[in-house]
Amino acid sequence: MEKEVDKKFTWVIKDFSSLQSEKIFSDKFVVSGCKWYISAYHKGYKVDNFLSLYLEVPDYGSLPSGWRRHARYRLIVVNQRSEKLSRQLDNISSY
Repeated sequence: MEKEVDKKFTWVIKDFSSLQSEKIFSDKFVVSGCKWYISAYHKGYKVDNFLSLYLEVPDYGSLPSGWRRHARYRLIVVNQRSEKLSRQLDNISSY
C-alpha cells in the first residue's frame, strides 16, 4: 500500500452563476507524482439542477498499461453567501 499524502488544492470559480460552458475544468495539479484535475458540471451531469464534481486523471489513455491509483479525497464546496449551504463530500476511488 502506498503512503498516504495530505495535500490541498483550492479551485476558485469566478462568476459561477454566469458560466456558459456545460463542463468546466480546474488547472492540473500534482499529488505524489500523479497529475489530476477537477471537472464540474455546474448544472449537473445526467441530473438537472445539481453541481456535479469529479476528480479526473488527464491523458488517461496515454498512461502505461496497468497504471492504477487509489485516491481518498474530500471535495468541499463553499457557498460564499451562506455557510449553511456549503457542502463536503468524502470519497474513495480507483483509477
